[in-house]
Formats: sequence, structure tokens, C-alpha cells
Amino acid sequence: MARRNQEYQEERSRGGCGGCLLAMLIAFLAVAIAGFIGYKIIGGEISGSARSKGDTETPIVLTVEEGSSTIGIAQMLADNGVIKNKTIFRLYSQITDASSSFMYGEHTFYRGMSYDDIILELQDLLIEKAPSNTITFPEGKTSLSMAQTLENYGYGTVEEFLDICNNQTFNVSFYNYI
Repeated sequence: MARRNQEYQEERSRGGCGGCLLAMLIAFLAVAIAGFIGYKIIGGEISGSARSKGDTETPIVLTVEEGSSTIGIAQMLADNGVIKNKTIFRLYSQITDASSSFMYGEHTFYRGMSYDDIILELQDLLIEKAPSNTITFPEGKTSLSMAQTLENYGYGTVEEFLDICNNQTFNVSFYNYI
């Protein structure tokens, strides 16, 4: 027994801990493999390649309600098959500082879109612009003359304009001076 203890002490003093080195090597390889697999899975989800299987041509039209949170938007995207992992999307949105600039309204998505394309779509404000005209009223024009000009452009009638001018109360500080 004493001899075995003495051999152990001699081997240990020579640095003969081969088992420890092997265990550390195996642990390092396990962590490296897990990191690589995680990177591929997360990278595939972010790029859209993990979701590009199946129908990628059919548009998915979703409506983001005003005041929706990133968590709610991620849930809606996941429920409709635009993304697979709502947590990864939420974190990616926060890391890229995009989550605060999502716009409410109707958005069109496709399966297989990258997270960057999804974020760009969510940041796009779709406003249908009403037709407009530039109208200039030179100094000295009367209310009646302005009303006639507005009526010619299709912005109400002369009577409506004059009624607003004569009967509407405007809550502005300079109103009493005009």
C-alpha cells in the first residue's frame, strides 16, 4: 500500500496527469461543437435559409397594431410562419437597435425572408399620399377670393370656407390680433 502511494506521488510530481488533459480536451471539443451547431442554427434562422423550405412565393400580409411591442410582433410573425424562433428575432431586433422603429400598419412578408428584410419591412411606413396641390395666396387677397380659389381646386365650397372663417373659434394666441 505504501509502495503504491509512493508511485502515485512520484508520477504526480513528474506532471503525469494525462487523464486531466484528456478530460479538458474532450470538454473543449464539446463546447466547440455545441458553439458551431448553435451558430449554424441561429445563423440559418437569421438569414432565412432555415425557413426557405416550402412556399416562399405566397405573400403573408399581417397587420401590426399601433402600440404593438416587439414581443407581440415576434409572436405574430412566428404564428404565421414568417419566423421560427420569436426569441431569436426579438434579441436580434434589440441588438441591431431596430425594435424601437417598427411601424404599425399592414406589412407583406414571405417565408424565407432574412431578419434584416423582415425588419426593413416593419420599418417601412406605408402611407397612401392623397393628391395635393400647391396653392399660394398673395398678400391682400380677400376671404371670398381665397374661398373661390379653394373651391376651384375641389377643397370644399365657398360657403363652407366662409362659414369656417366667420364662425370657427381657433385656440391660438395671435387670434385676437388678426
